[in-house]
Amino acid sequence: VREGATHVLVLRTRPDGVNVVRRQSIFERLIAWRFFERKMRMPHMYKHMRDQQHRQRYAEDILLLNEAAKQSQADSGIHIRWRS
Repeated sequence: VREGATHVLVLRTRPDGVNVVRRQSIFERLIAWRFFERKMRMPHMYKHMRDQQHRQRYAEDILLLNEAAKQSQADSGIHIRWRS
């Protein structure tokens, strides 16, 4: 966009209104521990997943995307199509 793109395609894994920062299940924690901590020996990545930083980032990105879409529509009359 900063470089003058005329179109932007955004693919989201969750629709609006879904809680993306919900608490992790025991299975998610165990899988993250086994894969990142134990198998891949990436304790920093395990901590990132355990602390749900990936979900926080996703939520921040959704808010930024929604705000940019509203601003874009207001400024230029661009029609944005949302698909579920």
